[in-house]
Amino acid sequence: MFALYDTFNNNILSRHRTIEVAVKAKAKFFRAFHKNNSQGSYLPVSLRMVDRDDRVTAASASDREYFEQLEAFGQ
Repeated sequence: MFALYDTFNNNILSRHRTIEVAVKAKAKFFRAFHKNNSQGSYLPVSLRMVDRDDRVTAASASDREYFEQLEAFGQ
């Protein structure tokens, strides 16, 4: 399962079955984040893998690349 992971606070923000849904959730999260904070606010978020026991591991390089491509094209 894919997870949006807050690397600053070491916290799972949300879990998703597909990368496409994770990209949409990240965009939605940052719209709300910037609404509640200033536009210049930043929170480092990355794509990670999480299992049933909440063990977080790095996503594969190809998954991260696909995630970044979808973000760039606004998918």
